[in-house]
Amino acid sequence: MKKSIDIYKNIIVHEKGLPILNGNNGNLIIKIKVNSDLNFKIKNYNLYQNITVSLKESLIGFSRGIILPDKKIIEIHSNLPINNDTLRIIESEGLYDSGQKTYGNIIIKIKVLLPSSFTLDQKSLIAQNF
Repeated sequence: MKKSIDIYKNIIVHEKGLPILNGNNGNLIIKIKVNSDLNFKIKNYNLYQNITVSLKESLIGFSRGIILPDKKIIEIHSNLPINNDTLRIIESEGLYDSGQKTYGNIIIKIKVLLPSSFTLDQKSLIAQNF
């Protein structure tokens, strides 16, 4: 998908549709539907994606490559502790809005995967260090 396509605009090709009553051709109306195979959800002109990090990564840092719809790769990283559902916004990398002549944003939600249990040693380490 090229991100310069305005997904909310119909393309009208005049007189290339089916014949109408008087023998002239009607208009051909093309509606753009974006393939949902992308790793992004679309809302307005913004693209949304969730990424998951481990508890360790949420505390000491992580780095992830995100592939954008135009195949460009950007890096999301953190060197500081982060909370569950932290948002990162990448401005002007979303879909094109021809009415405003601007691009939407990409919003990345970072989910922290918490362990379902801890060993006694892990609990002891946590208690000693936090």
